[in-house]
Amino acid sequence: MLAEIFNRRSIRKYKATAIPSAIIEELLSAAIMAPSGDIRNPGILL
Repeated sequence: MLAEIFNRRSIRKYKATAIPSAIIEELLSAAIMAPSGDIRNPGILL
């Protein structure tokens, strides 16, 4: 999954298919682990 992010290109057309919940959860888990300067901006998930 992360390989797709690092190797991404500009997208001009989007598909109408839904993203599986497991992929969204994996991406959110990775985003939560990303560093932020001195924890000034804690993550908030809606």
